[in-house]
Amino acid sequence: MSEVRLTGVSKRYDAVSRPALESLDLTIPSGELAVLVGPSGCGKSTTLRIVAGLEEATTGNVFIGDTNVTNVPPANRDIAMVFQSYALYPHMSVFDNLAFALRIQKCDEKEIRERVQQVARSLSIDDYLERKPKALSGGQRQRVAIGRAVVRNPKVFLFDEPLSNLDAKLRGEMRKEIARIHNSSPETTSLYVTHDQIEAMTLADRIVVLKDGLVQQVGSPIEIYDNPNNRFVAGFFGTPAMNFLSAVTQRRDDTVHASGEGFSLPLSKEVRDCENVTVGIRPESIGLEGSADAPTMRASVHLREVLGAEVLLHVQSAAGELTVRTEAHAPAREGDNLTLYLPTDKLHVFDATSENRL
Repeated sequence: MSEVRLTGVSKRYDAVSRPALESLDLTIPSGELAVLVGPSGCGKSTTLRIVAGLEEATTGNVFIGDTNVTNVPPANRDIAMVFQSYALYPHMSVFDNLAFALRIQKCDEKEIRERVQQVARSLSIDDYLERKPKALSGGQRQRVAIGRAVVRNPKVFLFDEPLSNLDAKLRGEMRKEIARIHNSSPETTSLYVTHDQIEAMTLADRIVVLKDGLVQQVGSPIEIYDNPNNRFVAGFFGTPAMNFLSAVTQRRDDTVHASGEGFSLPLSKEVRDCENVTVGIRPESIGLEGSADAPTMRASVHLREVLGAEVLLHVQSAAGELTVRTEAHAPAREGDNLTLYLPTDKLHVFDATSENRL
C-alpha cells in the first residue's frame, strides 16, 4: 500500500508569528494523484517537504502505507521527488542521471540499463541519453527529472511545481505526460504542488486547497468548482474568476431576496437568518439571453476580449464591474448597453462576514 496520511501535522518557524501549517489532517488513498494548491505562502510546499522528510514537522505524524515515517530519513521512505529547478547533475550524462538512484541501490547493471532505456523511451528522451543537461532544452530537462523519479518505481511521487519554469505549450505537453505516468502506475500515490489552478483541475483525482496553513477544502475538481466551501475557494478556481455581488437579504412574504445596487435575486430559505451576503456567479453562467422569469440587471460593455471560440465581455453595472464569458459571435461591442440574465440555479451565496458558503 502507498496511502499517504498526515495526522495533526503543524510546522512553525522561529520568529514567524503565523504557523506555516496548522493541525493538518489529510489522507491520500493509495493510487490517487492529489494536488496541493493555493497562493504563495499557503503551506503547500512545506507539506510536500514534510512528507519527503526534508522538513521536520513541529507536531504530528506522517504515514506511508501502514508505516509511521515521521522520523525515518528521506532515503528510506521509498519516495521520489521532482523539483521545480530540475536538480540534475550537470557533469553526468542523461543516462547517468537516470541511473544514479538505481546504482545507489546497487541494482544489477543489466537491470539498470533496461529500466533506464524503458523510461527514456516512454518519455521520448532515448535519443539524448549521452548528452549532458546543458545540451537539453527546458522541456527535455524536465523529462529527465521526471524520468529519474519514475525509474525508481517508488511508492510515492512528489512533484514540487515541476512545470513553472516552462512555457505554456510545454506545460500543456508535460501535464499530459505526468497524467500518463500516473495512470500507468496504479499502485503509486502522487502528491503534486502548484499554484496553477489549471494544473490542479486537469491533473487531480483530489484537490487540497490551502490558505495560510489551513485546509480550506478537499474534493474532486468538479466538487471544488461547483460547490466551493467559501469565497476564497470560489474566487481561486475559475478563469476568469467568479463575479461577486454584495447584497443584503430581504424577506418578501415567503421568499428571501438578495438585493443590491441594480439587482434583486431570489434565494433559498436556508439564508433567511443571514443579513449580509455575497452572491457569486461565474462568467459563463451569466447569459445575454434568458427566460422571462429570470432575474436581470443592466450593464454596459467597456472592454471586449476575443479568445477564439469565446469572448470575454468586461461590463460595468450599478453593482460594479462584472465579467461575462460567451460565444465569440455574440454581437455585443464596446459601449453597448446589455441586459444580463442571472439564473438562480447558478448562484453561489456566502456569508459576508465569515465568507463561508450558505
